[in-house]
This record gives sequence, structure tokens and C-alpha cells, in this order.
Amino acid sequence: NNIFHLSGDLVTFLFFGGVIELLFGWPLFISVAAAGLWLSNPVTHKIMEAILPYFSKQNWQHFLLEQDYGSSNATYAFVGAVAVLSKDSKFITRVFVICALLICAAKESWLSVHHLTGFVLGWTVTNIWLHLKFKKANPSL
Repeated sequence: NNIFHLSGDLVTFLFFGGVIELLFGWPLFISVAAAGLWLSNPVTHKIMEAILPYFSKQNWQHFLLEQDYGSSNATYAFVGAVAVLSKDSKFITRVFVICALLICAAKESWLSVHHLTGFVLGWTVTNIWLHLKFKKANPSL
């Protein structure tokens, strides 16, 4: 995209990804990164495929022509993962959701919804991970 976008992604990735790796190790780190990088665009595409044709055919055609670079997806997945662990997850969620919506508006891009999809995927993967980890530690749950 541009150097500022990439720099912001890398700093955010380093901070939030570092938190996840330090607390839970590389398996959760890899799982969240993979969900953000490889699942967010196909999931976003399916959601938009169901919604956009009802708005206008032009929006759908424009969406199909857009390109994505990928690093933001993993960054938002890590933010979603940290939001699960945070006591004040509402603050983190609000800040990054508003940021994602501003990106959508500024770029006039429906594909930028993948930021939100990445956030939800990171949140979901971390919740599943924690549930399985604590269930294994305490089978009576």
C-alpha cells in the first residue's frame, strides 16, 4: 500500500503479536496469524458475496476488482486475540473497529471490511484456544 501503512502494520503486529507469543507461545501465535492471513479474505468475500449484490451491482463489481496485500489482516487478528485477554476489551475493540471503518470510508473500499473479519477471527481462535486449554487442564468444565 504505502510505507506508512506497512510501518503501522509492523509496529502493531510486533506489539500485539508479541503479547500473544509471550503469553501462550508459538502455537497460538501461528494459529492467529494464519487465521488473519489466510482466512480473513475468503470469509470477507463470502460475506460480501451475500450482501453487496443487494446494494448495487456496481459495488459488487468494484469489490471483485480490489486487491489486498494481507498484513493488515494478521495485525487485526492479533488485536482481536489481545482483546480477548484484556480487562478493558471494549476500549481496544472500539478503537480498532472505528479505525477499520474509517479505512473503509477513506479508501472507499468494501474489501477493507477484511480488517473487521481478521479481528473477529483472531478473537474466535483465541477463545477456542483458551477454552480447549482450560478444559484440558480441568476436565470437569
